[in-house]
Amino acid sequence: MKRLRNIAIYYIVFGIACALSFVFFNFFWVGIAGLLLLIYYYIAKYVYQQHKIPSRVSATMQNILTVFFVLLPLLALLSVELYYNRSFKQMIIVPENYEGIIVVGYGDTKQSNKQWKDGYRVIKVNSNGIAKTSFTVPEYIGSQLDGTLIHYSNDLNSTIPIKSADPINNDTTKTNAYIVDFTKNYQIYILTKRFSKFFKPKTFNEPDSLSKIKIDAKLDSLNN
Repeated sequence: MKRLRNIAIYYIVFGIACALSFVFFNFFWVGIAGLLLLIYYYIAKYVYQQHKIPSRVSATMQNILTVFFVLLPLLALLSVELYYNRSFKQMIIVPENYEGIIVVGYGDTKQSNKQWKDGYRVIKVNSNGIAKTSFTVPEYIGSQLDGTLIHYSNDLNSTIPIKSADPINNDTTKTNAYIVDFTKNYQIYILTKRFSKFFKPKTFNEPDSLSKIKIDAKLDSLNN
């Protein structure tokens, strides 16, 4: 019975810790499970005067089960963490020497353009900077960009560096892809050597007014 009580207390503490955190809040249910186990423990011990749980399982198996129930919430937490941080592998191919705004729309059921290359989803951007694909992005935001490659169509061996959340960017001699926004429905990049041409100076990749207008127009075109 003490073993049951200890597991129950462990679950309650584990659930409270998850509830107090922002990232693992949904695991508060572990604490509720622990509370139910603790209630069962007190009812069995003090109402039914039961000081030992009847079991035909050997002591060794009981120890194994104890370890399993201790590790169970940790394994569940680890599984969820790995799920939400797995990479979404995609290869975005841009027309040669393209500079400007790129909008990639996902989950377009009108498209039948699912192509793969070396384990990457191939997404081709047209001359207007728009790509529509039937590929869908899973409902997680963890590490979507970790598996993203951007290439010019004439040079698939070289990737365009992706810059994200950089507060101060300067004009460079090399084209960079600045991530503006991404959701499960679309991703927005701006490809340029001249950061000052598209963005407000010294900002976290915040487009200027003209760029925002162009971005809105491209987003609207995804529905057409």
